[in-house]
Amino acid sequence: MEAERLGHRVLDGAALETPATAKAFRMRAERAPDRRQIHAAAALAGVTGLLVLIGQWVDLLVPIAIFAFGFLVILVGGLWQQHARLKDERRLLATRPWQVWPCRVQKLRGRRRAGVTACRVDLLARNGAVVRSGKADLPTALWNAMTDGVGTLWICGDLRRPYLIAAPGGTAWTLCHPEDPPEHRVHITIQT
Repeated sequence: MEAERLGHRVLDGAALETPATAKAFRMRAERAPDRRQIHAAAALAGVTGLLVLIGQWVDLLVPIAIFAFGFLVILVGGLWQQHARLKDERRLLATRPWQVWPCRVQKLRGRRRAGVTACRVDLLARNGAVVRSGKADLPTALWNAMTDGVGTLWICGDLRRPYLIAAPGGTAWTLCHPEDPPEHRVHITIQT
């Protein structure tokens, strides 16, 4: 594990064994949609779509039925995505330990969402060299807590694949998508 090799602290056991993480995960799981909700919305979308196809609507209601069908399809997709994300988070938290990494965060331009700040997260070696970089939507409170863009984050997962990053304590995490390491980036110089 890269963190151990660099002398960073790695907590014992899986991340989900950390009491604060276990409690935070239970709270997330309670708020997330369960399979019954997804199946109910999918069934309603299917019935609505079937009724649209067989033409069991008065001409004035067809646009409303098509709109309702589209809305239900999008709803089912969103619910399923939330369910899949929670399942992936649980898999990572149940199999990987928390790693304590010093980091540098830089705000990215463009993307804006309430409550989160789009950032590039650089994981650092003890000498300050960048070991890995990734992009994540950090909770704005965590972004604000990083004085001068430098601080400590807890990492859970393989740094070559999407991994979870959290504030120290492991209670509020988000997914970080790794970027290619600097030695794998291609730089093209055009000489004239």
